[in-house]
Amino acid sequence: MIQLLTLAERALGRLDGASGILPNVDLFVAMYVNKEAVLSSQIEGTQASLIDVLAFEADAAVSENPQDIEEVVNYISALNFGLQRFEDHRNIIAAYMPRSAGPAYQLLEYLYTRPIVTVNGVVKVTGLSYANANRLINTFQTYHLLQQMDTYQRNRRFAYSTYLSLFTEERVIV
Repeated sequence: MIQLLTLAERALGRLDGASGILPNVDLFVAMYVNKEAVLSSQIEGTQASLIDVLAFEADAAVSENPQDIEEVVNYISALNFGLQRFEDHRNIIAAYMPRSAGPAYQLLEYLYTRPIVTVNGVVKVTGLSYANANRLINTFQTYHLLQQMDTYQRNRRFAYSTYLSLFTEERVIV
């Protein structure tokens, strides 16, 4: 038992040390969004680099391809808008689902890895009864966080369409 406690303390120490190395997570994600936007735009043929974009944002751009930089900056703005919408979804849970916030946050986090769910899937993820999982899905539908994908009465599938739309142009709702 003491050996396990010692290992746990060491792991916590490593985690604490690592957290000191990383900057504010939001700032880290923001820089990653910039990098992703540059790489995605380069696939489409733009010539802007991450340094070009950062210089442009600092009003210090001296580039031969300002249109490419503006295209990347617009892409970054669109990604940031999408990320803000997800923060809005967390705020919806806080404001309108306070009594079921725990399972609601569990479901929302799960939807980022599995954006299509069934009631049985929600039962497994949240530990709710079938009836309560169904109620949670209905509440998510009310606030447009989930949409039913089919017209079935049984084995219904629900999609986190706002999130899926970032990755596919396919229509997921019937």
